[in-house]
Amino acid sequence: MKLQEWANEHEPDDKMRWKKAYWSQVMFVRDYIPRAFFLSNTERNDLIVVDGSHTSKSIECPVYFINLIEKHGIQIWMRDNFYDWNVSVKSENPIVCDFMKSFHDENYPYCFCQGMTDKKYKPYKENNKEFTICIDNTYDLYVFCRCLAFHLRGEKV
Repeated sequence: MKLQEWANEHEPDDKMRWKKAYWSQVMFVRDYIPRAFFLSNTERNDLIVVDGSHTSKSIECPVYFINLIEKHGIQIWMRDNFYDWNVSVKSENPIVCDFMKSFHDENYPYCFCQGMTDKKYKPYKENNKEFTICIDNTYDLYVFCRCLAFHLRGEKV
């Protein structure tokens, strides 16, 4: 299901304390993550879909899915639980690039991958084609995605 449709259908009740954070998360992914991948406006609209869900702070949150398999041979799943992001990447080719310290493999034990446990792979340092990382904040998530986009385009950061 497209992200905006899913978010509207699962909008938290007004009395939920984390409702504002829910919308901030959804709008960040909807509006900024596609830009990190240098996509056109048309491509952006269809890029992110919801592939599942999990509950955090009593709010149903999406598991985001980015399918770039045809264009770049890669698929990405992400979830945010209002504390951190878990990101799983499955690529046809090794991913070797400078991620500018946007994540640390030492945080792998904190990858609980709620809503996407079937997509929990090994840490990046163990398998750079299929890996799961834990990212502390949205800024580092954007940096990670931008660095990955440069790699996919064959450019250095």
